[in-house]
Amino acid sequence: MAKISDILNEGRTISFEFFPPRTAEAEAQLEQTLRELEPLRPSYVSVTYGAGGATRERTHELVVQINRDLDLTAIGAVVGVPMELGGGTLWLFSIVDAYRTARHMQAEAATAGRTA
Repeated sequence: MAKISDILNEGRTISFEFFPPRTAEAEAQLEQTLRELEPLRPSYVSVTYGAGGATRERTHELVVQINRDLDLTAIGAVVGVPMELGGGTLWLFSIVDAYRTARHMQAEAATAGRTA
């Protein structure tokens, strides 16, 4: 998984943004779409965090899953979230921390797989 800052420094980028699916059918369609896009090697893909907060958990799960299972770099696209809906600095730090934890767990799993 590449760092977005490194990708952007390389020059021209191509990315795709998706909303988290709300149904099993839409989830299957998203998975198929991602697999079809994978050979095109987009710079990254993003999954939108809904401003109302309804899709936050699913967005995080999808980003982690894409980074783990596909040869794509995925990020969560965070939009402005009003304070009364749970936005703010602590909320943003919790998102960053959740992705950092997932990245470390993936790195540890990869290291364990190489030593096994």
